[in-house]
Amino acid sequence: MGVDILVAIDCFLPETRLDILPLLAETYEERKRHSRLSAIGDSMHFSLTRISFDNGNYAFAEELSLMPANPFWAARAARMQGKMEEARRYFRAYVSNAPGNGDIPNLAFFREAREYFSGDELEELLLPLTEKFGGDVPLLIRTFIAKEKGDNAFVENVYKKSKRKLARFRRRKIPDYEDMEASAEHSYERRDLENEHAELCEVLGRFDEAAEFYLRDLLNGHLLLYEPFSAWVETRDDKEMVYERVFRNLFSFSAQSFVNMAMAAEKIHQDEKARKYYAHALEQEERRFDFAEAFKIAQKLGFEERARDYVDVPTYLYEHGHI
Repeated sequence: MGVDILVAIDCFLPETRLDILPLLAETYEERKRHSRLSAIGDSMHFSLTRISFDNGNYAFAEELSLMPANPFWAARAARMQGKMEEARRYFRAYVSNAPGNGDIPNLAFFREAREYFSGDELEELLLPLTEKFGGDVPLLIRTFIAKEKGDNAFVENVYKKSKRKLARFRRRKIPDYEDMEASAEHSYERRDLENEHAELCEVLGRFDEAAEFYLRDLLNGHLLLYEPFSAWVETRDDKEMVYERVFRNLFSFSAQSFVNMAMAAEKIHQDEKARKYYAHALEQEERRFDFAEAFKIAQKLGFEERARDYVDVPTYLYEHGHI
C-alpha cells in the first residue's frame, strides 16, 4: 500500500516504537512463541478490526474478526453487509462462550442481541445465561426477555419490588458516623442497591430515573456524558452545573478516565483543559496498543497524520503476515 513503515512508526512514542519493531522481524506464527509480542500483535489486530468497522470497511472487518476468532465483531460486520444468517450464527457463538468472553450482560449487550433475535429465539438465546452469572444479572436477563415479549405484569412487578426494597433500606436508621465500620457498610449497601435499581431502570428504558441515581451518587457520573443519559442532562436548566459536578468527581487513572474528563471539560467550555486530557488519553491508548481509540482521539485533536499512522501501521503488519 506504499507505506514506509519505519517512517510511520517513527511518529509514535519511543517505547511504542521499541515494542513494535520486533514484530517486523517475525511472522504471526513465530511471534506467538513470545507472550508479550503476541499480546501486542493481538491488540493491534483487534484495533484494526474496529477501525475497519468504523470506517465502513465491513468485509475487511469480518475477515479480521475470523482470525483470531472474535464472533462479536464478526456478527456486527456481517450484519452491516446484510448477511443476517452468518451474523446470527456468529452472535450465537459469542453468547455461548459467556462468561469466558469477559462480557457481563447489560443494556448494551441486550440491545446488540435484539439486532439479531426476537421473541422466543431471543429467550432461547439469553435464558441459559441466567445459570452462568450471579448477582442481579439473572433478574436483569429475565426482565429484559419479559419486556421484549410484552409481559408487562412481570416487568411492573420487578420494578415495584426494586422500588420497595430501596424504600425499606432508606427507612433504616443511618449508623452514627463515629461507628466508622457500620457507617461504611451502610454506605456501600445503599450504593449497591441504588446501582442495581439504576441498572434495572436502564433495561426498562427508564433512563431519566437511572440518570438521577447517577447524578446523586456520581460514582458512575461519567455515564451522564454519554447517550442516552446525556439527553436527560441537556433538558435541565442547570446542565452546566451538572457537568461541572461530573467533571470535579472524575479520576484520571486510565485512558478512558482522561477521555471522560476531556468530554466533561468540553461541556463546561474549558477547551484547553479538554485538549490536555485528550492528549493524555492519546498517550495512554498508544502505550496499551489500542490504536482504534488512539485513532479517534488523534482525529479529535486534529492530528490527521498521526491518525493515519494508527491505521497504516497495523494494516501493513497484517498484510505482511506479522499480526
